[in-house]
Amino acid sequence: MSKETDSIIDAVFDSATAWAIYGLGASKRGLEATAHWLEARAKVIGELATKLSSPAEAASTDEAPGTQNA
Repeated sequence: MSKETDSIIDAVFDSATAWAIYGLGASKRGLEATAHWLEARAKVIGELATKLSSPAEAASTDEAPGTQNA
């Protein structure tokens, strides 16, 4: 190969590498934002579950909710 061909190949490879680095960084930021969002939703759901559960239901894990008096 000629020097010019090698130079073009290097430029294309460098450009592709730069785009890959950018894409991976953007993906990482997106996944981190999603993880924070999911963590907040899990906290809210956990708090709601705690508020809705009564001591009797929390102690009984063998029965379906609402069937204690059936």
